[in-house]
Amino acid sequence: MLASGEGPYTIIAAVAAVIGVLLLTWIEFIAPAWRRYRLRNPCEVRFVIRGLDHAEMPHLILDDETHIVDELVLPSHSLVEVEIGYIPRLPLFLVQMVVGCEGDINQKPFAVEALARFTEAGKTSFGPGEDGHSRDIHKHWHIRRETPRSVGTHYVTTLKMQTRGSGVYPLTISFITDEIEGNASLMLRVEDVPRTRMRCRAKGHRGCLVRPDATFGRHSSPPSVPSPS
Repeated sequence: MLASGEGPYTIIAAVAAVIGVLLLTWIEFIAPAWRRYRLRNPCEVRFVIRGLDHAEMPHLILDDETHIVDELVLPSHSLVEVEIGYIPRLPLFLVQMVVGCEGDINQKPFAVEALARFTEAGKTSFGPGEDGHSRDIHKHWHIRRETPRSVGTHYVTTLKMQTRGSGVYPLTISFITDEIEGNASLMLRVEDVPRTRMRCRAKGHRGCLVRPDATFGRHSSPPSVPSPS
């Protein structure tokens, strides 16, 4: 039974007020906090190993399929291409992308050049100081872009990397947005004689393993290591 002076419109107004407060709380506090939390890990990141017709990866035994791995096996003391793909989980405005290995600064792999494998004409490789590319004192590669990134779109970054000593090196990919910085991690395994098989996680590739070529570079002298400066 309604109290004296109360009618259905009074109850509706009270419910509307509560809903308004909840909606305002969501818009002003909860939604921004949830977005900042998601931006801490904004993208699904993977190494992409393309088929024979689309890749220059003689250190791997390739087929006609595209493979996706979280750990990439590389030969030591070599210049090799590494393709990193990422898919945003939420809309974001990317200011800068930073890619770099953790570990001994005198042993860990580092990028010496960025490649534009899907550019049909014009310049297809960029060193430090060119087209927004740079390398810092920690040997992390910076790519300045200032561009929006859409949910579900697959973006690709290809780097030519110099490996040195063998070991397992975590690779951090940082997405610096106009809001906060988010990060993702992959793994580079460098072996003197590459033998570890890489587990593919591409859709429909259950049980698929990618093999490195253990004979890569065996009959040639190791390339000189470029200056990291």
